Amino acid sequence: MVNLVKFNHDKSVNITKAEIKRSIITLDKEGYIARNSAFVELYQDKLFGFIKQKPDKIQGVFIVREGSADPLEFKENGMYGKSVTADDIVYHEDENLSIASSNVELSNTSGPDYIQRGLVMALIIESVACLILVSAVGIPEFIKNIGGG
Repeated sequence: MVNLVKFNHDKSVNITKAEIKRSIITLDKEGYIARNSAFVELYQDKLFGFIKQKPDKIQGVFIVREGSADPLEFKENGMYGKSVTADDIVYHEDENLSIASSNVELSNTSGPDYIQRGLVMALIIESVACLILVSAVGIPEFIKNIGGG
């Protein structure tokens, strides 16, 4: 979990906690690229700045805009940072697709094992039933043939 300062289109600001997974910050239905260069410190002073934040309570945050996938970066040459290109989005989509497909494959590994166990149990039960039927019919016939009758 990481703190996220989000500037909305209606000129409001939200400070929320968001989940970060594989360099992507997800908040509701929006996603933001988590760049190391965009990670900043948040000082929350009290009483209009007269009571300063203690150094041990400083928090790290990402600052983002609503509807934009790239976070704001505070640098000398501009605060918007490197633009998100179509290749970046395709790369993250491919990465998420491969991760999702591998998770599905991992979850399905136990499925065939249960099916195989069920089939083996069914074959064992059928073999035992056939053995009982053969012995119930075959033993009296065998005794009858040996006895000469």
